Amino acid sequence: MVCRLILLRHAKSSWDDPMLADKARSINTRGRRDAPRMGAWLANQGIRPDLVLVSTAIRTRETWQLFGPALNAGGQGVLKEPQFRDDLYHAEATHLVDVARATEPPFGTLLLIGHNSGMEDAAAQLVGHGDDAARRAMAAKFPTSALAVITFDVGLWRDIAAGTGHLDAFVTPKSLA
Repeated sequence: MVCRLILLRHAKSSWDDPMLADKARSINTRGRRDAPRMGAWLANQGIRPDLVLVSTAIRTRETWQLFGPALNAGGQGVLKEPQFRDDLYHAEATHLVDVARATEPPFGTLLLIGHNSGMEDAAAQLVGHGDDAARRAMAAKFPTSALAVITFDVGLWRDIAAGTGHLDAFVTPKSLA
């Protein structure tokens, strides 16, 4: 079995109300445009998560609400409901990797929707090879709505390790323009 990890940073959030708690911020107009585009891109690649874990922040939930239907529109059947997890809110890279390692079969493709710097740092920690241009782009910036697809040639999630992932794709809304 190959394990595939998809790291999706939440869509662009709104700062219209500076008094609003960070966890309560929603996505803005650009985020509402970008999230479904990223879901459609993933569907067009024929990539489908078996398990979706989402931070409990409003902006990550809203990202999923727009990303998920676009991914479902790919005609591969309806996705199962995601799990919303408090521990993913501003989780550090080590925790995100631990969450992936704790994934049990039969889940071969895992989608995590969360926040930076954890998303960017987890991708940097895990990727050891892959397309050079994609690796440079990912190292330069992991913007909102960015998506990294990383595969591991291992039989079980617990066997993924730093530097062993293959970066299959790194996609940003700007790269889809």
